[in-house]
Amino acid sequence: MILFCVATNFPELKTLGNSSSTRKNNSSLLVQHAVNYNWIAIENNQTKISHITNNLATYYRTALNHGKDLSTLGIELDNIKSYIALQQIARDESFDVVYDVSPSLLQCIVPNFILQPIIENAIEHGIDTLREGNGVIVIKSEVHESKYNICISDNGKELYEKYGGSEFAKSMYGYGLRNVNERIRLKTNFNYGIRLYSSSDGTKAVLTLPNYLP
Repeated sequence: MILFCVATNFPELKTLGNSSSTRKNNSSLLVQHAVNYNWIAIENNQTKISHITNNLATYYRTALNHGKDLSTLGIELDNIKSYIALQQIARDESFDVVYDVSPSLLQCIVPNFILQPIIENAIEHGIDTLREGNGVIVIKSEVHESKYNICISDNGKELYEKYGGSEFAKSMYGYGLRNVNERIRLKTNFNYGIRLYSSSDGTKAVLTLPNYLP
């Protein structure tokens, strides 16, 4: 039970240290703990706990990223896959996820930790608000000549019921989305970042990123 709580209630990453060396040390410590728990689970034939600790190790390894500010889209996808797997366990598999991202984008350089806050938003304000039926999150890419979009949509209706169908003003974003948007723009320019939409089908976040960071 203690391990399960740790795996599904993540501490704020910003509290883990501001310096690169501190983040790297904390990353190694957290991952090593998860690996050790995984071996204990395997030795005791605890398949579910082993699954949790494997995903927990991947989550922290990719989120903290050895203290680096830049990552690849492939590593970002590994991060959210582990996060989603843990959230599905915590929610008794109450939602499904569909991945449709072009393999050609996996080596694109992106700011670190930009997808998880959007997935967390989709779960908390979309999936968790469904009154009936199974939730669905779809993560897909749209490739253009010099840029690409990562579209993350969910079938939750809460935002649509509150605000109707529209694009949300940036002033309505929560801390996590604002932080991601600002970090993308700091590395690129104001042509890139997040747009958030609601419709009768649910909510969609669109991240627009350049094919190459400068």
